[in-house]
Amino acid sequence: MGLTSEELDYPSQQPANHLDSVKHQTSFILKSFISENMLCNILIVGENSEIKFQDFDNGKISWTIINLERNNIKEEQYKNLLEISGDIEKPDFIKSINLNRPTIVILSKPLNYLKEIVAKKFLKQICDYFDYCELIINFKTLLINKHSADQFSGVNKPVDLEAWNKKIFMYQDFIWNDSHYQKQYGVSLIKKIGHYKVG
Repeated sequence: MGLTSEELDYPSQQPANHLDSVKHQTSFILKSFISENMLCNILIVGENSEIKFQDFDNGKISWTIINLERNNIKEEQYKNLLEISGDIEKPDFIKSINLNRPTIVILSKPLNYLKEIVAKKFLKQICDYFDYCELIINFKTLLINKHSADQFSGVNKPVDLEAWNKKIFMYQDFIWNDSHYQKQYGVSLIKKIGHYKVG
């Protein structure tokens, strides 16, 4: 019954209120951060269809988008938006961020879909580089007969990341059950967001 990574990553046709819940929570965290840090860095690692820079920009934010596909770099550029290619397995792109501004990092790809060594290296790079920053990380867990079927990085709950590095503190987390997968495939797809403070 295996589901492809494309099926898991493709937005499902769910009731609008579910999609709004996921989008709303990410937006709420980001807006709260911006309201407290008008002059800041926002680093988006990977494609994130829920974050439209025009909806949040105040003209003072430095936006960096890391294109993990290494292609299809958008030709449309804004003076405070930089889109560059990068490799999640070699996260040196983090060093391009200005340390003199508060920073929030958003990882679009579910962390538990990364190999453990890759996920840990990515988070270690963040913890080593920043004295303080915030993180938004999402997780997707496929359950078949109540057993997890798609864990790669060894984490299931957002709070598990605290054990990876003493600088990571989970500030809040959120969870949703994707009813579309339950109806179409007879399995549960649990989506989670972890909001962390690093420092």
